[in-house]
Amino acid sequence: MKSRSFLILTFIFLTFIIVKNTNAQGTELWNLPEDAKLRLGKGYIREISSSPDGMHFAVASSIGIWFYDLQTGKELDLLKGHSGVVNSIDFSPDGKILASGSADGTIRLWNTETKQHIRTLIGFKFPVNTVVFSPDGKKLASGHDHAIIRLWDVETGELSTNFTSGRTQQLLSIAYPWIADLAFSPDGKILASVGSDSVIKLYDVENGRRIRNLTGHRGWTLGQVVFSPDGKTITSAGFGHTFHLWEVVTGELLHTFSGPTEFSHVNSVAFSPDGKTIASGGSDHAIHLWDAKTGEQIYTFTGHTNNVNSLTFSLDGKTIISGSIDGTIHRWDTDTRQITSTITGYSYRVNSVALSPDGKKVVIGSTDSTLHLWEVNTGQLLHSFIEQKSAVMSVAFSLDGQTIASGSWDGTINLWKTDTGQYLRSLKYGSGLGVMFSPDGNTIISGGGSTVELWIVNTGQLIRTFSVDTSTSSSSRIRSVGFSPDGRIIASGSEDGTIKLWESDTGQEILTFTVHTRRIESIAFSPDGKTIASAGWDKIIQLCDVATGEKIRNFSGHTDWINSIAFSPDSKTIASGGLDKDIYLWQVDTGEHFHTLIGHTSSVNSVVYSSDGSTLASGSGDGTVLLWDMAPAELAEDVNGDGVVDVLDLTYVASNFGMQGDNIADVNADGLVNILDLVQVAAAFDM
Repeated sequence: MKSRSFLILTFIFLTFIIVKNTNAQGTELWNLPEDAKLRLGKGYIREISSSPDGMHFAVASSIGIWFYDLQTGKELDLLKGHSGVVNSIDFSPDGKILASGSADGTIRLWNTETKQHIRTLIGFKFPVNTVVFSPDGKKLASGHDHAIIRLWDVETGELSTNFTSGRTQQLLSIAYPWIADLAFSPDGKILASVGSDSVIKLYDVENGRRIRNLTGHRGWTLGQVVFSPDGKTITSAGFGHTFHLWEVVTGELLHTFSGPTEFSHVNSVAFSPDGKTIASGGSDHAIHLWDAKTGEQIYTFTGHTNNVNSLTFSLDGKTIISGSIDGTIHRWDTDTRQITSTITGYSYRVNSVALSPDGKKVVIGSTDSTLHLWEVNTGQLLHSFIEQKSAVMSVAFSLDGQTIASGSWDGTINLWKTDTGQYLRSLKYGSGLGVMFSPDGNTIISGGGSTVELWIVNTGQLIRTFSVDTSTSSSSRIRSVGFSPDGRIIASGSEDGTIKLWESDTGQEILTFTVHTRRIESIAFSPDGKTIASAGWDKIIQLCDVATGEKIRNFSGHTDWINSIAFSPDSKTIASGGLDKDIYLWQVDTGEHFHTLIGHTSSVNSVVYSSDGSTLASGSGDGTVLLWDMAPAELAEDVNGDGVVDVLDLTYVASNFGMQGDNIADVNADGLVNILDLVQVAAAFDM
């Protein structure tokens, strides 16, 4: 008997370890917010930095900081803590600390070995755009909006008193709107700054006084500045098609490096460790290598499909790591000039999300002109659909789930085959701000500007156009569209706060009513079709009677404008998301706000329920989709009924091992308590 009990307990332990480790393998499960069950996408790439020992590199993304093994490209960790986009990261010279600056206005210091948070530097409300360690690692400089530079003592976390520009206050204010990047000279005596005036400013770190300006850029805002390893020269990049190399001591312009065309932009530059080569990446989707002494172009790496917005050399100079808006990170061998590995899963700002009717797939429309199709259960990316040259503003599944419609900013409506990603056809001259299939799946509406169009799906034929009068005021332009559940009514929401209803069969206008004081961004019919909800820039959700247009009640609580709303399938709940980053859940009958889903680091642009109501999907400007668990809390795996699935439930199952008939420990209800029940409970840990 003792032997049998020992074996069971051993199995419980091993099952617990194996299942937990298996679940932890998927990055889509790392550091999920409360109530979320899956993350699709890693956010978008802001900056890449390699560690001083050449072993790791980190990626500042819109949702956190991703750690990688530099040799293999394997994900090691995701550091979460900032409530906003992480704009910048930097390793300390000894590699023991990583600093991160965020749009949330804070700086965080992390232990790179344990990946634990050390401290948060708070003292200024404006977003942190850049952070950089001094060469001795004792100071950290940060650049902010409103042209603020701050200098921090790394050991204490206090503001330094050395960088005061001759004043007692502990900051340096510069006369242009924001600081985009900072760089210390190798000897730590000079701090360079760049920003929105396209001028590089050099400051004496000891007294905060300006030494000189480096001018000559003809482009827009400068975004990056880099000293050469010997500190004698400095280069910069921004939104112009050229970047320059200056001599630090004299301010003399040594070279101008030009992009391939006048309209291409250089987004990022980096010196090789030996200072002989400069790498640049930009809007031509390529990485160029330049001779730092002569200014001649050496080689061009191609492989990205969109803007290269960050790059860095490894410590030995043999590897370049580049990140792009296309959602990929490439590792390049500088000797063979080949891609050695590619990291995928990053995605740009998500504008729209749709769940397939069976709830098994999610399609995402992004600002980078791409659609991504994911499998819900595994988090696997199935297909990427490349649009023309315009941001994808809306996506929708057909009733049978076999077709995806996408609407773009340029007005193009495209149809795609779900299982293969094959392009089917375009609906010409459509309006791409909103697309939606009719309940029977035979037609599709698209809306934006002054019209709503009704199309036949199979042929792409335009059946009817519903128009609003924008001749006297552009504020009456359409921003959102919707079908009633029976397909008989088409609704539109406009910038002037007006909702219009039309008969879909005849095109006759049924009703016009104004319910908002500002732009309507989203409208949704209730599942029974009797009410319509709307929301937008006035931060209020209005619920109105479809038959009369009369207001029933409003839902108030958002602190910024609302981008998207959705009814739950049972009509009991409305979900809403907007610029305040949070998702609010409301009781339809009372208007009460009863729960908030917190986890996105940027605006929530789209929310949608699965057909069974068990899942809510939210798409955000942070480049990710979060799937939230809306199912009732009761789980068969919670055998002891304490509200959590843990080792106690495994123990309870083990104590009933071999029992037959009606038994609460028979989790899978097959009439026998056995190993299958143990495995099912172990797989549900933390649910």
